[in-house]
Amino acid sequence: MKRKLYTIYAGSLFHRADCWFFKVNPAHSEMIKILLVNKNALHRTDLSQNYSDIAILSSAGYDMKIAAKKIRAQVAADYLRRYLGRSQTTREFSASFTLRSIGVGCPEPIARGVNLSPFGPYESLYISEYIRDAVTGKEYLLHHRDKQSRKLLLKTAAHDLATIHGKGLFHRDSHLGNILCLWNSPSQILWIDNDLERIKGPPSKYETIALERFQKILRKGIVSAEEWDYFLESYGACLRSKRGAPTKKGEIE
Repeated sequence: MKRKLYTIYAGSLFHRADCWFFKVNPAHSEMIKILLVNKNALHRTDLSQNYSDIAILSSAGYDMKIAAKKIRAQVAADYLRRYLGRSQTTREFSASFTLRSIGVGCPEPIARGVNLSPFGPYESLYISEYIRDAVTGKEYLLHHRDKQSRKLLLKTAAHDLATIHGKGLFHRDSHLGNILCLWNSPSQILWIDNDLERIKGPPSKYETIALERFQKILRKGIVSAEEWDYFLESYGACLRSKRGAPTKKGEIE
């Protein structure tokens, strides 16, 4: 079923020549209207990444905190993608809805905006739920030594990855740095920086790419060889289950 989204136009958010169009999750349209009216809040930067600045915001009358990720064009193609409906924000917004629909957790997508003007500092804006006190899966493993908790995180991540592949999808940036969890709840993970594509060739090719990305945690000494084997076993068992193949004797479910 096609999602029904609320459309909002906003002019000069960051630059006088800006021309922004937003698609908004209807459940949060009033909150976004308030945010765009009080647009100065978007100018703050609480976190910075290579090609984006993130503002952590509260909105009057709403308990939810939100993360507004302001994205700069990275390569020449980005200047064209915004006009073709393929900006980074558009892809992340759509991918997050898709992941939630197949049972893979991610922060609730709230709105996506695209700046049709080439002159502003940002080409797109992604607004989502902000998860308080969350750490990345990589940070969790670096600082948490309890073996059972570590295995729980690895198993949950492996099951989510298998669920994505089992649906014929490929996450273009899957690794433990793009998975969030809470210190006291490693089995409840949320995927971020989401970007999906359909698997169009041999599934094994895509699966190998994804596992090689995750394997960095082994090469960097973040997990032991035993823990990595456990991740692979969990992934393989879940993927076979998703595809209707029988589970091997003694295999992790």
